[in-house]
Amino acid sequence: QTLFAVDTLYLPSSNWGYYGLVLLISLVIVVISAIFIRLRRAADNAFHRRLPNPWLRHLAGAALTALVAVAVVMLTYGRGLIDHGGSLQLVLGPGDWAIDRALAGELTLGLALVALVGKMAATATTIGSGGSAGLLIPSLYLGAMVAAVVAAMTPYEPMTLIVPAMTASLVSIVNVPIAAILLPVELFSGHYLPAALLAVVVCSLLTQK
Repeated sequence: QTLFAVDTLYLPSSNWGYYGLVLLISLVIVVISAIFIRLRRAADNAFHRRLPNPWLRHLAGAALTALVAVAVVMLTYGRGLIDHGGSLQLVLGPGDWAIDRALAGELTLGLALVALVGKMAATATTIGSGGSAGLLIPSLYLGAMVAAVVAAMTPYEPMTLIVPAMTASLVSIVNVPIAAILLPVELFSGHYLPAALLAVVVCSLLTQK
C-alpha cells in the first residue's frame, strides 16, 4: 500500500515553463515554511510561558485546534468537497485525504488556501501545546496545498506541480534532502527526479545553513 492513493499517474512536462513554475513554487514554499516555523515556535513559547501546567496546556491546545477546525468547516462545507466529512479532514487527522484530493485535482484554489492556513494553525497549536504530532506529513501537506493553489491558475495537472512541491517542503521544514529526492521517485516516477533535484537545491540554499 502506497502512502497516497493515485488513480492516474501524470508525468511532468519537460519544457522551461514547467521548471520555471517549480522554481516559483519552491520560492513560495521557502517563505511559507519560514512563516510556519516561526508560528510553531511562537505557539510553543506562548503555551509554555502562560500555561506551565501540562494538563491545562494540552486542553488549551486541543481547544484551539478544535476552533481552527470549526472555522475551516464554516468556510468550506458544501463547497466542492467530495463528502460531508471532507471539511474536517482538511485540518484534522494526518492530512493524506486532502493530499489525495489535491493530487487528483479536486481542490479548488479557495479550498487549498483555507486548507493551507488552517493546517498551519492547527499543527502549530497541536505541537506547541505538547500534543503528539510529527512534521513529516504536515510538511508534505503544506507543499501540496501551495502547489494546488498555483496549479489552479495554470494549465498543468496539479500532480505534476504537487510532487516537486512536497520535495521542497520536506527540505525547507524537516531538512531531509535525501529522503526528499527519493520520495517522489519511489511514490510516483523517476520522471520527477529533475524537478525534485531543482526543488532540493533551491530550498537547501535558501533555508539551510
